[in-house]
Amino acid sequence: MMYKQKHFYYILFPLCICFLLMGNNSFAQIDKSKIKKKSKQSKEESAKANLDKKPMARLSSEDQQRVEKMLYEGMLAIIKNNGKVAEETFLNCLKIDPKNDAAFYQLAKMHFGSKNQEKALEYARKASEAAPSNKWYQLLYAEVLMEDVRYEEAAKVYQNLTKTYPNNHEYYIDLASIYAQAGKFEQALKVYEDLEQKVGIVEQFFFPKLRLYDRLGRMDDAVEDVQKLVDKNPTDIRYRFMAAELLMSLQRNEEAMVHYEKILEIDPENTEAKLKVADTLRKEGNDEEYLAEMKKMLANSEAGLDRKIEILKQYAQSIDLKNPAENQHIIQLTEGVVKQYNDNATAHTFYGNLLFNCNKKREALQAFKQTVEIDPDQLDIWKNILWVEYELDDYDLLLKDSKEMISLFPNQPIPYYFSGLSYYQNKNYEKAVKTLKRGGMISVGDKELAGEIYGLLGETYHSMEEFEKSDKSYEKALELNPSNPTLLNNFSYYLSLRGDKLDKAAEMSAKSIELSPNNSSFFDTYGWILFKQKKYGDAKTWIEKSLNNNGNNNPTILEHYGDTLFKLNDIDGAVQYWNKAKEKGGDATRLDQKISSRRLID
Repeated sequence: MMYKQKHFYYILFPLCICFLLMGNNSFAQIDKSKIKKKSKQSKEESAKANLDKKPMARLSSEDQQRVEKMLYEGMLAIIKNNGKVAEETFLNCLKIDPKNDAAFYQLAKMHFGSKNQEKALEYARKASEAAPSNKWYQLLYAEVLMEDVRYEEAAKVYQNLTKTYPNNHEYYIDLASIYAQAGKFEQALKVYEDLEQKVGIVEQFFFPKLRLYDRLGRMDDAVEDVQKLVDKNPTDIRYRFMAAELLMSLQRNEEAMVHYEKILEIDPENTEAKLKVADTLRKEGNDEEYLAEMKKMLANSEAGLDRKIEILKQYAQSIDLKNPAENQHIIQLTEGVVKQYNDNATAHTFYGNLLFNCNKKREALQAFKQTVEIDPDQLDIWKNILWVEYELDDYDLLLKDSKEMISLFPNQPIPYYFSGLSYYQNKNYEKAVKTLKRGGMISVGDKELAGEIYGLLGETYHSMEEFEKSDKSYEKALELNPSNPTLLNNFSYYLSLRGDKLDKAAEMSAKSIELSPNNSSFFDTYGWILFKQKKYGDAKTWIEKSLNNNGNNNPTILEHYGDTLFKLNDIDGAVQYWNKAKEKGGDATRLDQKISSRRLID
C-alpha cells in the first residue's frame, strides 16, 4: 500500500564522578602519556646526555676515539632521518665496545619508534643494565615495558627511580599508576600515602586516589580524603564542591547539603550552590520552596540570559519532558525568563524548543513565530515553523508560511517542498507541480531532499493520471536516492495499481522490505503486487505478515486481504475482512458493493 511517512554545569569546580565508572584502561591512557613525556628528549639533548662522559677505561685511547666518532655519526644520521645508516653505525660501535650504553639506548629508541617491540625491549634492558644510574635509560626501559604490558617489571624500574631520586614526586605518581594498571590497587594507594607523608595532602592526588578507592570499595576513605582538603582550605569553595558532589554520588545528600550551605555562607550569590539546594528541594517533593528558589535565581538581573538558559537546560536534562507532571514547572520558569527578555529572539527560540520537546506543538509554533517576528532572517527557525505545521497537519498554515519563507529565502529548497506538499494535500495539483519543479531545480546540492521533492512530484502526477510523468519523476527520485525505502515502496505500489511493469515493481518492493524489514505497509505492497501477478497463495502470506505487524487497523490492508481470500475461494472470509475494512474507515461505497454481491467489483 501507499506509505505516508514524516519526511524528514557549568560547575565551578566539577568533580568528574564518571571516574567512578571507568575501567583499568583509564589508568593506562593517562599515565603512559606521563611516562612517554619524560622519556622523550630532543636529539641534541640525547646526544649530549650520552656523549659527555669520561673516557671509557676499558678501551684503548684509539678505540675510545673511534667509538665517540661513531656515536656522533650515528646521532647525525638520526638528525638527517637516515635510520638505516644510524642503526648500522651504532651496531658497529657495539662491535668495538659491546657494553656501550649510549649505543644500546639509541638503538632502543629507534626500534621503539619503529614499533619493533622485541628489539626495543632487548636494547633498552641492556642500556639500563649498563648504566643503572642514568635516569633516561631507566625511563625508556619502563616505557618499553609498559608498551609490552609488563607492568610489574616497569614498577620495579620506578621503585628504583624513587629510591635514587626521592625528591622527584612525579616518579611516585607514575609508580602508583603502573601499580593501578597492574591491578595492584592497594600498592598504588600505598605509594600515594608514602608521598603524602613527604608533601602533605595535595589536590593533584585526589582524583587518581578516588578511582582506586572505588575499585577497592573504600569510598568512605575517599570522603575522608576530600574532607582533609576542605579542612586544610576551609574557605576554598572548590573543595567543598568536590566534597558535596562526591557525597551526592554516594546518596549522602544531607551531608552534601552541609557543604552547599557553607558555600553559600562564603559566597551568598553562588548560583551553582543555589541550584544544588533547589534541586534537592525538588527531589524531596518541596515544590513550592523549589520554585521559589529557582524564581529568585532566574529573576536575578546579574545572571544574564545565557546563564539562565544554561540553568534551565540543566533542569530540563534532569526530568522527563514528555511527562506533564514533570514539565509543568520548567515551562512556568521559562515563561518567566521569556517575559524578562521578550524582545530577545534567543529567549523565544529556547522556549519554542522546550515546548516542542514537551509535546506542546501549537505553543512551540507560537514561540518560533515570535522569534522570526523579532529576527526574520533566522533560517533554521523558519524550518522549525514549517516542520511543526507539517507535524500538526495544518496544510493551510503550512502553505501560507512556506510561501512567506520563499519570499525571504528564494534559494532554499525546503519551503518549495512544503509549499508543493500543501498544494498537493489541497488537491491543487497544477500549482503543486509548478512549485515542486522549481524546488527540484534549486535542490541540486541536497540529494536526499531532491529525492523527496521528485518523489512528491511523482505522487502528484499519479493523482493527475499522468502516469508517464509520474514514472519519470519517481525514476529521477531514485537516481538521487536509490536506497530510500519509501520511494521504492510508493513507486512499486502505484505500478501495481495500474498492473504495469509488475516484475520491476516486485523487485523494488522487495528492496524496500530489505531496507525497512518491519513496515506493515511495505509487506502489503509486496503482497498486492503478487496478487496482481495472480500468485494468490504468496499474496496471502505477505498480506498476513502485514496484518500481524500492526496492519490490522488499516482499511486498505484489510480490504486487500479480503480480495485475496476471495481469489482463494474463501468467500465468507473475504466478506468478513471487507466488513472490517469498512469499520476502519475504508471506501464504504465500494466495500458495500463487494459485501452485498459477495464478489470483487472491477
